[in-house]
Amino acid sequence: MQGQHPTITDFTDGEFDEYCSLITKLLTGCKDVIDKHGPQGSWTPASPERRAQVVEAMGVLADLSRALNGTRNGLRRLDSRVRLRLTAQEAQP
Repeated sequence: MQGQHPTITDFTDGEFDEYCSLITKLLTGCKDVIDKHGPQGSWTPASPERRAQVVEAMGVLADLSRALNGTRNGLRRLDSRVRLRLTAQEAQP
């Protein structure tokens, strides 16, 4: 298999569309978190108690982390498929 990551020129139109879709999904996920936890552009904890605020903040971070990790995983899978396709093309006589 190829040792380097494919460059953007290695992507087919469909693969690049998938790439763009993954980034759009990330932004949508982040916007959902913002709309839920900081719709005015600033986080206002639901509770006045610090312990509850920390728990709530950890939830916000977890939501953002899930969105980012989902995108990273999708990009890795896409990258692997492109590599496999390129390797198969190189192996053809």
